[in-house]
Amino acid sequence: MVRIISLFACLAWTFFLDAQSRPELPFITGDAPEWMRMLAEKDPNVHEVQQLYDQYYRENTFEKNTYTQYYKRFMRWARPYTGGDGKIRMPSPAEEAVRERASRQARSSAGRTANWSYAGPTETWHTDGATKVTWQTNIYSLDVAPSNPDILYAGGESGGLWKTTDKGLNWELKTSSILHSAFGAVKIHPTNPEIVFACTGGKILRSVNGGQTWTAVYTESNLWVNEMAFSHTNTNIVLAASETGLLRSIDGGTSWTKLFTSFTWTVKRKENSGTVFYAVRDAGTSSEFIRSDDQGLSWTVYSAGWWAPGSGESMTGAIIATCPSQTEKLYAYLIGSGGTLNGYAGVFVSNDNGASWANTNPSNVIGGTYTIPTHTNLMAHNGTDGFNQGFYDMAIVVHPADANQLIAGGTSWFKSTDGGATW
Repeated sequence: MVRIISLFACLAWTFFLDAQSRPELPFITGDAPEWMRMLAEKDPNVHEVQQLYDQYYRENTFEKNTYTQYYKRFMRWARPYTGGDGKIRMPSPAEEAVRERASRQARSSAGRTANWSYAGPTETWHTDGATKVTWQTNIYSLDVAPSNPDILYAGGESGGLWKTTDKGLNWELKTSSILHSAFGAVKIHPTNPEIVFACTGGKILRSVNGGQTWTAVYTESNLWVNEMAFSHTNTNIVLAASETGLLRSIDGGTSWTKLFTSFTWTVKRKENSGTVFYAVRDAGTSSEFIRSDDQGLSWTVYSAGWWAPGSGESMTGAIIATCPSQTEKLYAYLIGSGGTLNGYAGVFVSNDNGASWANTNPSNVIGGTYTIPTHTNLMAHNGTDGFNQGFYDMAIVVHPADANQLIAGGTSWFKSTDGGATW
């Protein structure tokens, strides 16, 4: 999932390792091109996929769509692991550690003498030459220190992990000495801003000195963490929602236990609670909202009013947003593919800690013909029938003092002032 903000970032060095798990497939229709159908196979041959893709667009006009965006993400993920025969071979955590040590040694003995300084640009413009845009880098993760709002961390798609101590006026790269891919999640300790977790492909990193040095506290092949959460009252309790399951630590991140292996999109702590957590996990073509009342140790499914995909539809992502001004209330931003969804299912609301749910759309409309503002497609770039990038590109936030004010979207942002009834 991407949070795109205006952050000037440069590539510190070309990444040696990208252990992010294989990108999640979009919904594939019966008329999908052959190269897309091959990508859906368990072990696609990268060279054959690329040949079919190139051939297809020699014969057809290129049009940016969900399939082409998936192809781009897949190829970016697959290339570091592709052999001369086109087959993908994933390294084990032990092999990754060996490669990391070798790369560090090579870099330290390289004897660099070049002295580089930044020359620009400091502003980016659209191809029309008139519209200013924020396209310097894609930011996958962002967190503000609860105990010191001057401190923020931002994890990039390709630019490393950056830190600011002046609310974003100036940024410092904090990961130039470690090997990493994109940073899918970053979380700062609730009371000690020196402690921070940063999740990159294949590992969870922890710093106890404000990002000066990092230690890998958990490694796993294909690990990709989407979100992390701390207990409000016992900061030794840490949860991590990942594509390979939900992880829990009871010792501040030193050791971890996997609670289940289902793809978990999101995990949130109830506002001002040390014991209640919420999460959404994959369940085939559908999903399950789950709640824990014992600091993440055990979980219960709550399905009353929760969206169930219809025939030919599939759940493809979810994000939970809690409400600081109404602690019993929370929203779930759900997306899907197939049928007439065009990437979007809806924003659902619960007023009882997730025990029951209702569509914020007053008519309970899902899919069909979208119209702004009464039935807005938050995932489409134009709010109706436009392009979307699925879970890769979605977010939702609630106003801290008004639980009816929300901002949500994917490739474009939309605002609601009536609890999601209109956007």
